[in-house]
Amino acid sequence: MALLETLPEHIPLAPGVDLLFLPEPRLKRALLQLDFDLPLDAGCAARSLLAQLLEQGTAAHPTRMHLAQRQEELYGATARVGGLRAAEKHRMRLQAGWVGERFLPEGEGVAVQVLELARELLEQPRRGADGAAFDAEVFQRERAQLARHIRSFVDDRAGYAQQRFYEAMCAGEPFARAPWGTAEEVEALDPDTVEQARLEILKHGRVLIVAVGPIDRDPLLAALRDWLGEGGAWGTKRPELPPSVVGQPAALREVREEMPVDQARFHLGFRCPVPQGSEEMEALLLANSVLGGGIQGRLFRVVREERSLAYGIGSEVLAGKGLLTVSAGIDARKAGEVRDEVLHQVADLAAHGPNAEELEMAKASFRNGLQAIGDSAGGIARFYAREYQFGLHRSPAQRAAVLEALGPDQIQAAAQRWVADTAFLMAAPQAELAEQVG
Repeated sequence: MALLETLPEHIPLAPGVDLLFLPEPRLKRALLQLDFDLPLDAGCAARSLLAQLLEQGTAAHPTRMHLAQRQEELYGATARVGGLRAAEKHRMRLQAGWVGERFLPEGEGVAVQVLELARELLEQPRRGADGAAFDAEVFQRERAQLARHIRSFVDDRAGYAQQRFYEAMCAGEPFARAPWGTAEEVEALDPDTVEQARLEILKHGRVLIVAVGPIDRDPLLAALRDWLGEGGAWGTKRPELPPSVVGQPAALREVREEMPVDQARFHLGFRCPVPQGSEEMEALLLANSVLGGGIQGRLFRVVREERSLAYGIGSEVLAGKGLLTVSAGIDARKAGEVRDEVLHQVADLAAHGPNAEELEMAKASFRNGLQAIGDSAGGIARFYAREYQFGLHRSPAQRAAVLEALGPDQIQAAAQRWVADTAFLMAAPQAELAEQVG
């Protein structure tokens, strides 16, 4: 299958507001994704609660039922709000989707109406009595629900251990903050604080808009300019975001946290430079794939299959933050052996590079992923948004060409930049482990 070669049209709407437009008439559904980036700071809790509140209703559609009815009227359109951590940014995402015009009755088109509904979610929330920022009953319910959700996160042992690992490894750095905040921060919120968070998103968030699919360009572009373009309703000056903190560990730290768990969770974090340019980026990703980016990686083959030291193990790169992290489910009594084997595999990759089979399998894995990108508007949007955010601006075909040209020496050089920072273990109390041995 041929790889997608198209590059999106880049349209600067205002300083700090960029649109990537990629018409794809062969797709059935169109996707419009607006990412508002703000610092990963104490405002995360308010923005997370805001995302829940906005989906409860607007001034014109005051309940979830009214919103659902409006989406059905727009031939099954969707509009939703959410938040996530992106390196050391808190990304608030407004996403809308709709059916392309060729699948609708003749003369029908809903793109601008769907954008208006999405804009309504963020711009015209349902207000409370006497001019209150939000309906009091809805606010209290959603605040309590978010706080309960955060407190129950401890029951997701894998996710909770990962967050605690980030907090240990990146203490004092914005990345250590959970993007949803703490339960205590959420419970302290009042409607006016959350309203200020809403205005901050609209006024100060750095915005990337990606429009993909069967879209009539000009009407949608005009509506976006009216909203976020220079001279539009929110064409305000948007400050630059600070760069990610890239730590420099002096020595490997060991952190143990005790919890009543059946399966211990092990994490080992490495620092690395944030890659600059296409070759550095792809060399880093290929090196991670060789190490532990799938079942073909060394960690799975050696640590799990050959040595039976882990129930599952793998690694991932957080390129924008300059991190490579290894995670595994293990028997806590084998934590030292797992740590040593991971460090040995990293040292071996840095000293000798990958063999020909390892490198080819890693490249094949990426080729398969690149071939699948054009199958959905979501896949296309994710690819081009990532390219833009790293300043690379390539098509899948161009990225594949960079990958194919890389040799073992470049993979070895990428592994040589990894510096071990923190080994983290979440395990049952030592007394329980001693009883199991006995």
